[in-house]
Amino acid sequence: MAQGKSLLVLAATLASLCLSAPSVLGLDWPSSRALPLFPDVAKEIDYARITALSGDEQVLLVSLQGLVNRRQPRLYLYWSAPDDPGPSSDDVINEAWLRELQSRGGCRSTDATSDPLGLIDKYRSE
Repeated sequence: MAQGKSLLVLAATLASLCLSAPSVLGLDWPSSRALPLFPDVAKEIDYARITALSGDEQVLLVSLQGLVNRRQPRLYLYWSAPDDPGPSSDDVINEAWLRELQSRGGCRSTDATSDPLGLIDKYRSE
């Protein structure tokens, strides 16, 4: 029952975010485009592998990621199947995307994998 309630709250939150998307700072969505134009990646980004976290903690951090990245992409989270003992193909792909962000944007990155929930305090004002 608690899981169903959590999903309902998540769905309502996502729906409200989607409905308010055109008014987001930094989001340019011309009517002639199928997708909006997004701001450039920030010069400093935080990233974390969140595979080891519980499902609720993952949902919390992914929600935070959506809020933080509305203005400018600054938070990159990734995970792979929890039963993968070592680097999986998902990890390889996620690491490649992170390197791509770093090379194109010329940004510095901070690994927050050791304390991903600490990102909540860092971005509390968002």
